[in-house]
Amino acid sequence: MNTNRTRYHVGFHEIGLDSEYRVECIGEDFAEIFAWLEGDISGVAEDVEDDTPFDELYDRLAKCETVAELVGEHVVDAFVFFVRPVTNCGCPCDCAERGEECDGTHRREAVEPQLAEPAAEGRSTGHTVFVEFFPVVVTAYPSDEDHAPLLVDPTAARIVRADQVNDGDTVLASFSGAKGRMPAADYFNDQYQAHPKPYDPKCGCGSCATMADHEGPVVDLGDDNPWDVCDPWPAADPVLIVPAA
Repeated sequence: MNTNRTRYHVGFHEIGLDSEYRVECIGEDFAEIFAWLEGDISGVAEDVEDDTPFDELYDRLAKCETVAELVGEHVVDAFVFFVRPVTNCGCPCDCAERGEECDGTHRREAVEPQLAEPAAEGRSTGHTVFVEFFPVVVTAYPSDEDHAPLLVDPTAARIVRADQVNDGDTVLASFSGAKGRMPAADYFNDQYQAHPKPYDPKCGCGSCATMADHEGPVVDLGDDNPWDVCDPWPAADPVLIVPAA
């Protein structure tokens, strides 16, 4: 493993607490560091009442042109977003699993130091994820009157393409967001099981026709859902699911 070069730990935490979500260890790649930082900021902004300070931080960082300008701790409200340079980090490397020789440049999950005493505050079950093929943010499942309580274990959730959803998988969220921002989890009011069937734009359900002009393949995740209509998706769209047992 090549660790004799500077890498950067990118993540966030609440003031006085350990990082609850994944911290990424990234080589000196400005675009990738900014994308991860952007995802963390937008993910937290989704869960606060006033997101103005988070938008202001994003706008300020978006003007940066070098990694050095991103380095540091950026405090907003009760949160600290950070980019920390590290050397000889020793963070886990998956090159052996990929059958590749490690050059020290790829992303990996950072090994972060923990506070001496665990915090007593309750924590959410949400997490921020940057998947190689799906740069998206998975936020905490909303705990409000508009969303039914989860009937599945959220730690088993994974992101797949819509055309990879299998019969019996539980659908939790699609992904959407403001232009220029990393897409964030858009949870449905109630989770539901997918029962894929062939997509028919002329089936007459009222839902399939909305995708008739979509450029590219479309899949139908079935009509056994809270809306009792077909559930068409662009085949390549990311979906947050819990796989069927």
